[in-house]
Amino acid sequence: MISRCLWTVLATAILIANPSSSVADVIWSEDATGQLSQDPLNPTNLLNPANTPGMDLALPLGISSILGTIERNAQGIYDIDVYRVIVAPGTQITSITVPEYVSADMIAVMGINNDVFFPYNQDPLSPLYFSDQNPPVPLIIGFAAFGLQSGALPFTAGGDAHNLLDINDPLLTDYSKIGSRANAGKPFDGHGPTDKFSTLGPGDYTFYLQQSGNNTGYRLDILVTAIPEPTSFAMVGLAISGLAVLRRKRS
Repeated sequence: MISRCLWTVLATAILIANPSSSVADVIWSEDATGQLSQDPLNPTNLLNPANTPGMDLALPLGISSILGTIERNAQGIYDIDVYRVIVAPGTQITSITVPEYVSADMIAVMGINNDVFFPYNQDPLSPLYFSDQNPPVPLIIGFAAFGLQSGALPFTAGGDAHNLLDINDPLLTDYSKIGSRANAGKPFDGHGPTDKFSTLGPGDYTFYLQQSGNNTGYRLDILVTAIPEPTSFAMVGLAISGLAVLRRKRS
């Protein structure tokens, strides 16, 4: 029998190395909280919408949800949602999913920039407009298509939502993996311009969501976890080594 003490060490080490939460906290709802910004230079600061100096808050551990709508007005101008979040030191974003998505168009696009703005706008009069714009988007760290399943492009849908940061998910194409679309190449967090990545470490991040269909509704879930300390990995290794030793003694 494996000692209860060793099982306790192993379980504790795994919990420390992989903290998570299944309880979602809605930090913004366009129906209840107000319209999200459509200005890439001035994204909505989700946890400090008034941009009060000294009042910026970081995403809490666990799941934070954003409920948004993306529409096209009578003039044919596409609505976009642009918002900013902060990831605190010692934490990281390990999952981005879209578990709710309703639209006449099966595909939407999400871009992420590691800054307090997003360097792109469709308006030709905008200083951020790029006349040759056709993905990849310049000067951002990544983007992904998401939405409903469509032929060979299995995006996210309801309870089958996939983690868009999971570069190892075989059911997602590179177009639906944020970390695989290292497009025009903006280095960040130790990654080179063409490196793949599966987490977003501490810092500022701006999300840009675009949709060309009418009356699109979505829920975006962001999972924040603690960055495991090196000692946590050591504990896991020690516990696994102990299990191996006991197994050899029993054989």
